[in-house]
This record gives sequence, structure tokens and C-alpha cells, in this order.
Amino acid sequence: MRRAAILRSFARPPWWALFAAAGCGLLLSTYGTATATVPLLCRSSAISELTATNAADAVALAIALNPPGPLMAGWALMLLAMMPPLLAAPLMHVWRSSLPQRRQGSLALFLIGYCAVWMAAGSPLIVLAVTLHMLLGGVSLWVTFSLVVVALLWSASPWQRAALNRGHRLQRISLFGWAWGRDCARFGVVHALWCVASCWPWMLAAASAEDWHLAFMIAAGAIMLGERLAPAEPPRWRWPVLILALDPRPAWAPLQDLLRHG
Repeated sequence: MRRAAILRSFARPPWWALFAAAGCGLLLSTYGTATATVPLLCRSSAISELTATNAADAVALAIALNPPGPLMAGWALMLLAMMPPLLAAPLMHVWRSSLPQRRQGSLALFLIGYCAVWMAAGSPLIVLAVTLHMLLGGVSLWVTFSLVVVALLWSASPWQRAALNRGHRLQRISLFGWAWGRDCARFGVVHALWCVASCWPWMLAAASAEDWHLAFMIAAGAIMLGERLAPAEPPRWRWPVLILALDPRPAWAPLQDLLRHG
């Protein structure tokens, strides 16, 4: 019943607008020239010779071959493609907590703070993706598989649950004066910090997927949304949302009850 209610809510504001924004991000990522993946990193013979023997030189060469500007532009497109559906609750909170004539400005200030944090997090995550490609010999499949395992372990950990719980907290938004702008921007920054803390392994895996970049963005975005919509619970070790979603037992439960009670 909960899943059905959530799916029905996707047809109502603000969900349809957020999914449309994510779709635009996917289209731009498909047809744009910028990418946040690690192009050319493992396909250059010079880099392959440096791999594992001198990782620092390999990373420096890889960054030199991939200018920061296009990489950060690709990172921004990744954020546009993956993050909008995750922001439904905080955006609605900002909207409802602001005076009608200030709602657009409130949303803009929140998004500025939110995007600033995620753009700042992009640089170390991309450098980490480059380093992993170097250390694992430039084999994209092994890099992606390793990062998926790390992401699943993180999703099962109490620390990720604690970050998700903190990310669900809604902050007070002042109505007037400079406090209004401060509260909107600060809420965006704080929410983004906890979002980075809870989502970084999946974003790192998506940035490292290379040949499966677009498909992995969609999959990782769906996983992060599922984690965000999962019922709150105390921090503890648990099954990741992805494993629970793939569990066939809930779907078979009605049939099992019918066969059991005949």
C-alpha cells in the first residue's frame, strides 16, 4: 500500500516537475560533450604504463588530459539528472514556509546553497574516481563493481542511516529581512552536507561507470530516491534498500497465504 501511494504521488506537484528536470539532465548528458566520467583515463598507453607503479603521476597525467572545466560541467549535469527527485520534501518545506511573494527567491537561495556544496564535493569525488581507475589497472568493470560493493555496504551501515535521518530534518525559515535569505541558503547547505554524506558512494560509482554512465545514473538515482523515501528507523545495520527492492518475497506473500490457508 505504501509503494502504491508513493507511485500515485509522483503524478502530483512537485514530483512531475522534478522528474522533468531530471529528464532534461539525462538528455543533456546524452547529447552534451561534457561528462563527469573518467574519459581517456584508462585508454591511454602512457597512463597504462604508469598505472599502479606510480599512481600519483598517473592521476596527474589523467587530470591534465581531462581539463577541470568539462569535468565539472559534466558533474553539474549529473547533479541535474540525479538530484531533483531527492529534493521534493525540502523544496516543499521552503515553499510552504515562505511568503507568497518570496517563494521563488526562497527556492533559488536554497538551491544555490545546495548546489554549491555538491559542486564542491565533485572535485574530490572525481579525483578519487581517477585514482581508483589508476590503482585497479584502468579496468572500468572492476572499478564499477568495487564501488557498487562499497555503496551497498555503506547503504547497510548505521552511519548512512544516521545521515539520512539528519537529512530529513526541516529547518525553520524566517519570513523577513536578512534572516530570511540566511535561513534559506543555510538550509540548502546543511541539507546538501547530509545528502553528500548519505549518497557519495552511489555518485562516485556513477561518475566511474564510463560505458554504462547514463544507465548507471538512472539506476543510482532510483536507488538514492528509494533510500530517501524508505521509512525512518534508528541507525543500525540493515539490508540495503536495493536488496529489499529485489527481494521477491513481498510479491509472493499474497499467493503464499492463499496456498497456505486454501
